[in-house]
Amino acid sequence: GLKDLTINVPAVVRSGDTVTLSCHYDLEGLPLYTIQWFLEDTEFYRYLPERDPPYSTFNVDGIHVNAEVAAAMHINDCYDERPTELPENRHRLRESEEIVQSDRDLDVKRRFDYFEEFLRVTLAEVAAAMHINDCYDERPTELPENRHRLRESEEIVQSDRDLDVKRRKLKPPLTIIDYSRAVSQVSKSNTHDVTLVDVSRKLTGKYKCEVSAGSPSYHTLIKRAKMEVVDAPKTDPMIGIEKERIAVGELFRANCTTGNSRPASAITWRLNGDVIANDSMVYRTRHLAIPQDDGSQVSKSTIDFKVTNDMFQSGRLHLRCTVSIADVYRKSADIDITEDAPRIASITGESPPRGHRE
Repeated sequence: GLKDLTINVPAVVRSGDTVTLSCHYDLEGLPLYTIQWFLEDTEFYRYLPERDPPYSTFNVDGIHVNAEVAAAMHINDCYDERPTELPENRHRLRESEEIVQSDRDLDVKRRFDYFEEFLRVTLAEVAAAMHINDCYDERPTELPENRHRLRESEEIVQSDRDLDVKRRKLKPPLTIIDYSRAVSQVSKSNTHDVTLVDVSRKLTGKYKCEVSAGSPSYHTLIKRAKMEVVDAPKTDPMIGIEKERIAVGELFRANCTTGNSRPASAITWRLNGDVIANDSMVYRTRHLAIPQDDGSQVSKSTIDFKVTNDMFQSGRLHLRCTVSIADVYRKSADIDITEDAPRIASITGESPPRGHRE
């Protein structure tokens, strides 16, 4: 029967990333009945091989499964804004209705509302970009109505002197939506994997994979794993110093400041390539997390130490601060400080320059 279920969920990811969650298992020859994915206790994806289409996505705030477009649409062409008025569009709509009816896990009205909104936005975007208000055949001049629309498009182009006329006259493509791309994305969510796009902080939580074998056992196994979504800084860290030249024996002070992040970023220091420990007796460091109005935090670290002669290499001291969040974000800032060495007076006893008088 079903055994050896394992779950692979990244522990930390950055907001905006595309993330693939995986479940692997051994059915020992039995058919797969279903695989389900949950955030906490809310289901957002289900795969049933016996259904067509086999995948279902559920409306969960902040979760965008890459199968959603194709699962909701199942339509491979562009349509008139009044789809039931043309015979060929009535035929395609019936096909869509049959698919919706076969998917008992999704509400029919929500699926059609999604289709209508998607179509409205897509047509509006195309009209805004092309100054054309309808879909065209690939040979637009062969149909009378398309010749009429093409003339309207040419008049609009001629009236728009800020854009290149020849470029604007290019005929629009027959297919508005690139469904081949959607289908390739769907393949990333299957019997083992589910891919989430554009993840946000609200998707931090515990994910559950539930797998059920088919007849005759219908045995079910469950695994859970936690994922944290972090907001990394959008700006690089910066080092601030009191002065660019310093002499042996003086007290050196510097600070390192990060951009906003959630959670607060960690800061480490290096002097001439060597890591400075936080509990060092020679170097004194202090770390602060400063809350911001939007709930993020700015990290700031200060360091001070007494400068010794062996800290300089070829008359320079190299200081670096590195900012990190787990293993998903890492940036550094570097600065060189020049040794302010005293000038040695001449003791060679050379004669003073000409014209000099005691």
